[in-house]
Amino acid sequence: MQKMAKIDLKFRRFSAAKRNPKSKIRNGNTGFIRSARSGLIRTGRTGFTMMELMLTIGIMAVAITMVASIFPVAILESNQSYKDIVGTLVCENGLAVTKAVLVETDVPSNMGVIFDEANGTSILGKNFQHYKSQFEEVGTVWINRGFRDDDLDTDEKMRGFLVLGKKLSSSTDINQLIVVSYARSGDTTGNNEVTAELVGCTVAAGETKIENGGGELRVGSPLIDAVHGYYATIITTNSDQTEGELDRPIYPTGGNNVNSAFVIQETNEDKKSPTLSVLVTLTGLE
Repeated sequence: MQKMAKIDLKFRRFSAAKRNPKSKIRNGNTGFIRSARSGLIRTGRTGFTMMELMLTIGIMAVAITMVASIFPVAILESNQSYKDIVGTLVCENGLAVTKAVLVETDVPSNMGVIFDEANGTSILGKNFQHYKSQFEEVGTVWINRGFRDDDLDTDEKMRGFLVLGKKLSSSTDINQLIVVSYARSGDTTGNNEVTAELVGCTVAAGETKIENGGGELRVGSPLIDAVHGYYATIITTNSDQTEGELDRPIYPTGGNNVNSAFVIQETNEDKKSPTLSVLVTLTGLE
């Protein structure tokens, strides 16, 4: 009887605690009450509070924003990596081809265009300036016919190279060659060409600002000094492309000023340059 009385007393205390919202036996707002006999008992109060939901949503929003901000940077890095890898490959191929066909008398005494798609094609034909070469079977032999715009698929880019250079001095057989790789739009009409144009512009020593560009500046093009062949890349221009900014000074403070330079241009593109990479080397020729 005493044991039954104790059980009945515990049950009454438990029932009173369940009815009393201020009872210390209740287990906060977790949806459970604490039984003096058997521990926790589930009640009808389940789920998350509004404060918990708002806090969770806020954390998720911050995390998603941080992840999303990475994608534009990753895309830019991917594009730049593509330009660096493909551009370097085309430049090295172009240098090998140039050294195979060029002779000492083809190199000018002052910095100038050795060949591009509009000039010097007697040294290396336009189609042979493109990467890769195409071979055609004629009879029993394969003839290298170069890579033509007709070989391109729709919206495909034509990759190629052009070469500038000069003799270092009349007393040596060493020549400075500048190989520029590019990716231009395909054009079966034959009117779209990539050329190195001489521009009368001004860049002070130690400065990055380009002045007096004459509307010939192109974003992404190297600005190659017409005297010594040093260069920097054009990163911005104004609306009429008479002024711009370089990614670095061509010459340090106290050095030479630039009064004329070569800019790489594409006929069908009047804002940007098709340039991929630039390779500068010293070499001897036969």
